[in-house]
Amino acid sequence: MYIYDCLYVGRNESLKLFLSQVVQKEREEKLIQTLKDRLTPYVQGNKDEFVRNTEAEVLKLSNAAYGVDMLNTIGYIYARHAAKELGALALIQLQEDMKKQLSAEGKYSKKDNF
Repeated sequence: MYIYDCLYVGRNESLKLFLSQVVQKEREEKLIQTLKDRLTPYVQGNKDEFVRNTEAEVLKLSNAAYGVDMLNTIGYIYARHAAKELGALALIQLQEDMKKQLSAEGKYSKKDNF
């Protein structure tokens, strides 16, 4: 579709659709770059820096309106995708490993749901 095709009378919907697709693509590219930037410390082997940055972001988001609910939803979505990719048994093992690590750090107890 050419832009000038959208400019004819009656083509407003086509123009709106085209522009919304352009805006969506820009959003996706910005989010991809943001994700790359946030993962770079971990990929480069700076696990401590990555953990500090992530914990700071979690604290910031958890203090926002509906922040805890949002974080729980994000965690749920990631867990579902992990289960699909890794298989249910691998996910259960991953959760058990995370519980052990968090318990060792004093950040998890049996009453906490995971």
